[in-house]
Amino acid sequence: MRKTLFAATLAACFATAAFAADPQPAAKGSCCSAKDTAGWEMMSPDERRMHQEKMGGFKDMGSCQAYMKEHHKAMEQRAKQKGMGPPHGYGHGCDHLKK
Repeated sequence: MRKTLFAATLAACFATAAFAADPQPAAKGSCCSAKDTAGWEMMSPDERRMHQEKMGGFKDMGSCQAYMKEHHKAMEQRAKQKGMGPPHGYGHGCDHLKK
């Protein structure tokens, strides 16, 4: 009984991790997915969508970098509150603005 319960729990954990890895992937050619966004795993689906839209809407490097700095700071604070390590994924989301 215990082995069956343990195996079922373990299988559920792996299934959840597989689906949660990148539940809202970035559109082809855009930024902002689990691979390159700090704190992605701590963001709600709505926050992820808004972040993607915001990052895609910048017209100048300064505004983009200022937003990213604030986003990283917020995700670091959220991680600390949840007792997690610092978020991964400090990507180069503003690189598309380089001239």
